[in-house]
Amino acid sequence: MALSVSPSRQVDPTVLTLVGELDVMTSPTLADAIVKAIADGATDIVLDATGLAFCDSTGLSAFAAAVEQLGSKGGRLVIAGAPRIVRRVLEVSGLDEALLVAEDVADAHDRLPATA
Repeated sequence: MALSVSPSRQVDPTVLTLVGELDVMTSPTLADAIVKAIADGATDIVLDATGLAFCDSTGLSAFAAAVEQLGSKGGRLVIAGAPRIVRRVLEVSGLDEALLVAEDVADAHDRLPATA
């Protein structure tokens, strides 16, 4: 299954809506979208994972790379609305300690510091 990544029009936090499966074939799509969002001025990125059906280790690697890229700019990555299976992968890997996990996009906005 493919992965679609749809960016919001706002800059910070940028919301990238994920639909499909995040795996070895599709993780470059997410990585490219994150790099573009950062180049366009995003400091914080919220990944709306409500439509994410699957995430393997390459998906986790894409999340980890985003955490590193955003952290170097003082920003955060938030995974919002992740299905139970994706949350479990984040927990088992320990990646849930390096990024924020939110119930939904509104919760993600509430958990991020206000930008000036």
